[in-house]
Amino acid sequence: MLGWPDRFGITLDIGHCRAVERASVPDCVRRAAPRLVNVQIDDMRIGVHEHLEFGTGEIDFPPVLAALVEAGYQGLVAVELPRHSHAAPDVARRSLDFLYQAATR
Repeated sequence: MLGWPDRFGITLDIGHCRAVERASVPDCVRRAAPRLVNVQIDDMRIGVHEHLEFGTGEIDFPPVLAALVEAGYQGLVAVELPRHSHAAPDVARRSLDFLYQAATR
């Protein structure tokens, strides 16, 4: 466990939790919570490192967002856009809408 120095923190990549971790994504959030300083978020599938737009992967986001709230996390949650950066404004708008809907379920 990373315990020194005290100011070291963890950036948690939600998509990577799904792609490579055995634990559920909400459990990954809970385990990282004491050192959590930054969150990157996107959708992914088990075993596949491909950043996907929300709703096109396998992550159930309401429990993930609830785990962040339970952890008391109040920092930045940065959306990682899929490779189609030419459509970034539209993807960003859809991403915000998706996350708002997921947070209110």
